[in-house]
Amino acid sequence: MIYAHKEPHGRAATLETQRFYEQASIQRIDHENAVAQAIANLRAINAERRLQDQRDLDEHYHNYIIPV
Repeated sequence: MIYAHKEPHGRAATLETQRFYEQASIQRIDHENAVAQAIANLRAINAERRLQDQRDLDEHYHNYIIPV
């Protein structure tokens, strides 16, 4: 028994291609938004860590090296 492989032709193929590109665009935009949000979160975490490090240094001011 031979199975026929059905693929869209003509207008159906065009519509399927358009839907594919629309979905790809939406996924790309969602991905870019997720990446931007992740970057913002990491920057906030890093800023808080730097601030905490500075507070720790200020607490122990004798750790500073004073240039002569």
